[in-house]
Amino acid sequence: MVIDRHIPLSGHVIHLAIEQSAVGWEIREEIDSTIVHVEHHNDWQRVEWAVDRLEREVRHGRLDTHH
Repeated sequence: MVIDRHIPLSGHVIHLAIEQSAVGWEIREEIDSTIVHVEHHNDWQRVEWAVDRLEREVRHGRLDTHH
């Protein structure tokens, strides 16, 4: 696993996992162990953008924790 982050947020746990695959990278977002979003990219810059987006959403309280 390339990145494995757990972020506590308002009584929930946000999990961000990035794994390398045969065709690039898989980005998986989970809230309380429920997968809420998956992306696939073959360009590392797009992976960085996705991580930045999630971190901004968490920081500004824009992440929907009602799954």
